[in-house]
Amino acid sequence: MKDCLLTIVMPSYNIQDYVSKGLESFQQVQSDYKNKFEVLVVNDGSTDDTAKVAEEILAQDSLLDGRVITKENGGHGSTINRGIQEAKGKFFKVIDGDDWVIPSEFEKFLDTLETVDVDMVITDFTEQHVYNNTTVRNDFVDKYEIGKKHMGIPDVRIPMHSVTYKTSILSENKIRLSEKTFYVDIQYTLFPLEYVHSFSYWNYDIYQYYIGRPEQSMNIESMKRNVRHHLTVTNSVLDYFTKIESEPVLNRVVSETLVYLISLQVDLSWMVNDSETLLKELYSKIEKSSYDYIPTKKFDRLSYLNYRTNFALGIIFNPILKKYSEKKEKERGI
Repeated sequence: MKDCLLTIVMPSYNIQDYVSKGLESFQQVQSDYKNKFEVLVVNDGSTDDTAKVAEEILAQDSLLDGRVITKENGGHGSTINRGIQEAKGKFFKVIDGDDWVIPSEFEKFLDTLETVDVDMVITDFTEQHVYNNTTVRNDFVDKYEIGKKHMGIPDVRIPMHSVTYKTSILSENKIRLSEKTFYVDIQYTLFPLEYVHSFSYWNYDIYQYYIGRPEQSMNIESMKRNVRHHLTVTNSVLDYFTKIESEPVLNRVVSETLVYLISLQVDLSWMVNDSETLLKELYSKIEKSSYDYIPTKKFDRLSYLNYRTNFALGIIFNPILKKYSEKKEKERGI
């Protein structure tokens, strides 16, 4: 496989009914553009016909540079790790296997990648809420000047759907995500940043993010089942904060991410049976890190106070926290 401008990695696991939409969106890209990118469908040990469906679709288009890589199941992070190893493109972008692109916007993106000289490219994405037929476009037009080369890194965490890195940033610095773990998109959007020295923003609506499958990892029941996965990722970001705390902008970006991660981990912990054990592990990790944890939400403050008293006031606090967590669970409706 020859070198190209862009590698698209499509992590795929048991999505035989969904993988076609994304691949077909790449087939719809004009022929003149198809030699500029490759599509790697990384089949993460699927037990259904995901690989077969993907191979059949790719076989229909001889101009599209695509292949299926089947590997032992290792989780979302393992598919990105493998994609980094296999990538031949100058730039690297992840498009989950059940998502897709708008071909005309993708073509504009490829034109731009041929001219930019930055470590990171930011673009828009649209949430496709199929359960109620609504869409939400996410852009950064009020945040960054379109097309300008900015030095340093963005001062907010950019979602995975909007991020494209120079492949060398990932490969040369041995960026590796946790395996057999959900929610590693947080790692993917943070860990490379210490090596990023420039970025630009373009308001192309490329990525179409499918939301609505009941088995998706951000479904609230899935999050409760995988609460320890979320704790693993939160702990890894706490470790990362300690590593980069002397870098002001990155420190602020990671710190703001930790506010979100810790608050969500507290919520999830109170939604499951082993709340006390999970919270002890979380708060103990925080106290061993260099992160200055100051809970701002009333629920978070009460939970932390409960821990600081060694749950001695649990007979009073626990029923209140459990009841409040049930309310928050209904409100989230993830």
